[in-house]
Amino acid sequence: YEVGDKARLFDRRLSIDSALFYMDWSKLQQSVALPGGYSFFTNTGSARVYGAELDAKARPTDNLTLGISGNYTHARISSTTLVNGIGPGSPIPGVPTWSGAVNSEYRWPVGNDAHAFVKGAWYFTGPSHGTFFADQTDFDRPAYSIGNASAGMSFGKWLLSVFVNNVLDEDKIIQRPLGDVTNRAYRPWPRTVGVTASHDF
Repeated sequence: YEVGDKARLFDRRLSIDSALFYMDWSKLQQSVALPGGYSFFTNTGSARVYGAELDAKARPTDNLTLGISGNYTHARISSTTLVNGIGPGSPIPGVPTWSGAVNSEYRWPVGNDAHAFVKGAWYFTGPSHGTFFADQTDFDRPAYSIGNASAGMSFGKWLLSVFVNNVLDEDKIIQRPLGDVTNRAYRPWPRTVGVTASHDF
């Protein structure tokens, strides 16, 4: 169930999309880890998920666009047929309670049918759980954030840009899933600098 609103204000220079949602989820598929590094998939029990979403964009000038978005999700098991520690109120693995982003773009003309631009974006993912069981390595997944930036020019249907992803080189272990033999550790993709060229057909 979802209810929301899409507002366009001030001659469409401000847009605000918002929504509230609620879901009853039956027989959700879950990967259930077992002692010793083994796991299995099963459809079990039910869950209740509710939350809110917000996405806003503002264009204070013809050249500048600003954006912000956020999400709150409460995802919990409401009933289960499993008896190995998974009970009502257990968080659904892999679902952060909070996430959000802010972004901006400045664009200006530099000639006939040509524009230059600079962009920046910052993405936040809140803490979550990677498994149902507190004694496993992937139970606590930390919050982390990634910043990206780019600059370039467009010429008609051509677009050339340089980019830097993960500008601050965020380097922490964000997941520790169990392997068949050893534990694994996943980190965000490291800082990456590159050039892109594209053409619209």
